[in-house]
Amino acid sequence: MKNTSSNDVRQLTTVAHLMTTERRWNAPLIWRCFQEQEAKLIMATHIPSDCVQDTYQWEYTKNGKYTFKSGYWHIQSKTNAPPLGTDKFWANMWRSSLLPRWKHFVWKLIHRALPTKTNLCKRGIDIEVTCPFCKGQTETDLHIFRLCPTAQMVWRASPLGIVSESQAMVPMQTWLRNFLNLFFNQDGKDDSRAVQLTATLWAIWLHRNDIIFRGVSVNPNRILEVAQSHVHSWKEAQEAKLMQQQHLNWKQPGEINLTKISMWKVGKCSNLGFFSILVDAAWYRKKNSKQKQWEAAVAWAEDDNQTISCSGAKRIFPQDALQAECYAILEGIRVASGLARNVILKTDCKVAVEAIRNENQAHSHIATIISDIRKEATMLDFFVCLKVSRNAVVKAHNRAQQERKGLGL
Repeated sequence: MKNTSSNDVRQLTTVAHLMTTERRWNAPLIWRCFQEQEAKLIMATHIPSDCVQDTYQWEYTKNGKYTFKSGYWHIQSKTNAPPLGTDKFWANMWRSSLLPRWKHFVWKLIHRALPTKTNLCKRGIDIEVTCPFCKGQTETDLHIFRLCPTAQMVWRASPLGIVSESQAMVPMQTWLRNFLNLFFNQDGKDDSRAVQLTATLWAIWLHRNDIIFRGVSVNPNRILEVAQSHVHSWKEAQEAKLMQQQHLNWKQPGEINLTKISMWKVGKCSNLGFFSILVDAAWYRKKNSKQKQWEAAVAWAEDDNQTISCSGAKRIFPQDALQAECYAILEGIRVASGLARNVILKTDCKVAVEAIRNENQAHSHIATIISDIRKEATMLDFFVCLKVSRNAVVKAHNRAQQERKGLGL
């Protein structure tokens, strides 16, 4: 806060004291009492049309609600150590087409979290620790997956032809990361080799469990069969996924693909007038605070072939471009509602349209704006909010740009 007069300070005991009687921000008071950045944040906060209960908001999640995950990442961001799993390896792992259970298995193996016999002993479980395959060495992740004679035979006979005992001093975790990094970097989106490697590790682990818990005999050929069966199932799943995607994207010549249209509608069309309006926002983060241009403006204009003109614009203080686009939609629907009972509103912001469609998933800083948009829409007989191309709203876009730069007509 600025050093202001005692009368100004005494007035500011609640947020309501920063508003006018018309439920708008008292801009002169805010600019007089607060620093520029603080004033902009206040002015960018949307005041709902209805009185609503105050709530706590957590700024590190999209919906404003606290989660343990977001709390963990926030604490990690305040330390020098990067959060777990932020390196390129894990980014490639999580986006790969490996089955979810394989990803979890790799994560546990790399973090030494698999319940091998040595790990169980470290946790205080009293069991014998010999390898169930060779019966001669201690069962560690390095031994059972690489150095055991059974594992060596499996790797040599696998399609990858890996000599697993080579560089035996390299830890299992480093060995696995190195191979997966190699495959991710060389193969791009083709995960075949990464799948083969992971499926072989998975099959070794499953066979180990079958020996311990079901009493089956050691059989390297069975490990190879299970591994290839899993690889085959993965390939079938990828082919089915591709066919499904092709089916969704297929359309007859000249046919509109409705799966790609983003829109929200409410009500039923009546005979009490029809109007189509274009809206857009112009937002620019100023690098130089001495610039005289405003950071944002919203504008609206009548669509082509409309007999009524409604072009207009206003400057605003949004937190970001998305909030500016939402303000443009809100202003547009308010203007159009005075002209017709059936309204089509066109915007080039798909994220805003999706937020209107899924109000509960809207980001916290636009939630109240989305709520007011939906409220205004339900007061009409019929309303459609449609995502269109930038060229389709160029009339409103140019108007918003002029207003932001102080060139408004």
